[in-house]
This record gives sequence, structure tokens and C-alpha cells, in this order.
Amino acid sequence: MQTGVSSICEWIYNPELDHLFFAHHIPRMAWFTSAFEGLQFWTSMSLFSAMVVAISSFADWRRSRRRDINAVGFMPWTAITLLGVLASVISAALALKGF
Repeated sequence: MQTGVSSICEWIYNPELDHLFFAHHIPRMAWFTSAFEGLQFWTSMSLFSAMVVAISSFADWRRSRRRDINAVGFMPWTAITLLGVLASVISAALALKGF
């Protein structure tokens, strides 16, 4: 029994099992050797953190406009917004750099 990357690659793509799966139209190991894998990761991280910024900004706006002044929450929306902006800027910079 083999161990390591070669055995994992053989388990993922076995040409003898092509008739069972729809793997014949996917290039072998294409998802591991993609040149844009890092770019896709950092772009998706930037978009996700931008969504976190939008949601936390909206929640902070709602908290500041609450009717009952004593109905405080426990979430630090301002800190979440600032950390989301920091994460979004860093991940966008890494995506633009092509890291």
C-alpha cells in the first residue's frame, strides 16, 4: 500500500473508474494545479469580509437607533466592523498582488 501524495492522487483520479463517474471531462489534477487558486482564495476572503463589514455596520446603525435605551446588546459591532475592514483590505491587497 502506497502512502503520500501519489496514493491520494491515484485515489482521487482512477482512470479505470471513468465509466462510473463523470471524471472523463475533467482534466487530471486540474483543481490542484490551478494558477488562480490563491487569487480565488484571497478574492473570496475579501468579498466575505466585505459582507461582514456591511452586516456589522447595519447592526451598529440599528443599535444606535434603538427605541429602548436600556436594551443594550452584547455584540461589539464597532470592533467587528473595524476588524472586517482590516481583513478586507489585507485580503484585497493579497488578491491584487497575486499571492
